[in-house]
Amino acid sequence: MRYDVASDRGMIKKENQDAYFIRVAKRNAHEMGLLAVMDGVSSCDDGAYASRFVMKSLNHLFETMKEKDVDLCEEVMNIHQSLKSDAKKHKQMLGTTLSLIYYYDDNLHLLQVGDSRVYLFQDHLKQISIDQTLAQMKYDAKT
Repeated sequence: MRYDVASDRGMIKKENQDAYFIRVAKRNAHEMGLLAVMDGVSSCDDGAYASRFVMKSLNHLFETMKEKDVDLCEEVMNIHQSLKSDAKKHKQMLGTTLSLIYYYDDNLHLLQVGDSRVYLFQDHLKQISIDQTLAQMKYDAKT
C-alpha cells in the first residue's frame, strides 16, 4: 500500500490549520496502519490547536492498538469528548475535521467527520468519502 498527504492553507485562511498522522506497525505478524488528516475549523477559536490535539490523541490510541483490539468509533468519540472538555476548560470553541483510515492487512476502514476528503487511486482518482456539510446535504437532496 502506498499513501500520500497534501496540505494547503487555501486562499482564505491566514494559517494552515491542517495536521496529519501516519503510523504503521506489525501486530501478530500482520501489518496495520492508522492514517489521518485533520483540518481545524477556522470559525472556531483555534482550529490549529484542535487538529494537533487530535493528532496527539491518535498517537496514544495507536500505541494501544498495537497491543490490543479497540472499538475505533468509540475511541474517536472519546477523543472528541476530550477535545470538548479541553475547550470548556480554556473557555474556547474548538473544532476540527477528521478523515481516518485504519487498515489491517488488506482490510480498510474509513472514518470521516467534516469535509477533509479521502481519495483512492486505482488507475484513476476516486473520492471515497462523503462530506458532512450543509452543501453536501443540499446536493444529496437534489439527487
